[in-house]
Amino acid sequence: MGKIFTSFDSVKREYHLLASTQVGRHWSSDVKMLDPRVPLRWIEVRWQQGEWTWRPLSGNDNARGAGRIDERGWRSLVLGAGFPARITCGDAGFLELICDAPPSLAARDMESGELLAGDDVYEYFEVRHDEVLPIDWEMADRGPLADGEVVLVRGRALRIHMPEPALETQRAMVVLTHPKCTLDINTQDLSATFTLGEEECTVKAECVRVLIPYALARAANNPSTQGWITRDEVHAHWLRLGGKADSPTARIGWEKGKLRTQLAKRGAARVERLIDNRRVDGITEGRLTILPENIEIL
Repeated sequence: MGKIFTSFDSVKREYHLLASTQVGRHWSSDVKMLDPRVPLRWIEVRWQQGEWTWRPLSGNDNARGAGRIDERGWRSLVLGAGFPARITCGDAGFLELICDAPPSLAARDMESGELLAGDDVYEYFEVRHDEVLPIDWEMADRGPLADGEVVLVRGRALRIHMPEPALETQRAMVVLTHPKCTLDINTQDLSATFTLGEEECTVKAECVRVLIPYALARAANNPSTQGWITRDEVHAHWLRLGGKADSPTARIGWEKGKLRTQLAKRGAARVERLIDNRRVDGITEGRLTILPENIEIL
């Protein structure tokens, strides 16, 4: 995710860049400046055609910087061109690009103003190839979100900021619902490998922990349960495996969302069907889609 450094009136800060980031003194700015010499709406920094660009919002006299300019008035903001990728605001200070990575999924807390980016955003949202959902969508029966939408997730009102496409993925190599798809889990290093033919998809670390109870129940092939396991049972097993002790049962849904996101990132298909759900007498149960004979747990 792109990042800028600002230095105004001896105050230095770093900020992540959204696909479009407005900088200025106005309360609605994504990056707010308190220096009275900064215009209410100073500049906009935007990701376009594979690079970061910028334009002044209140007159060129208040924003000076190098970079080629296109016919629409946008200037390139490029690292490694022999000079700092810097925009100055008179003698008030400057903004400088310090990381030119493309934008990624982010969310802003509407109460505190905090921007959630990187791994933090996946605590609240699940990402598939072409859509973003709240991490608790299974329990709340909610659908995909639109860019700029405000949604209540885990007690926080968050505005979603999505680049296009929402998630960069490889081609879909492993179809998780295919009857010949296999799953190998190593419980020691928390790794899970899904294989279909000559293609494979591997996820590691924390997101695998929630998969193990479902895999064990499915692999047992008990005729009475047919691989179905309740959310409470999964939660109890997840805690025994090292899950955070004070986590509520709802955490299982959040962890499943993070697992599906990681699989989608690595090119797996039909991630939404990895674990089927049903309700029996008001109790939520889940079952891994992978067939029992195709599961190996070490």
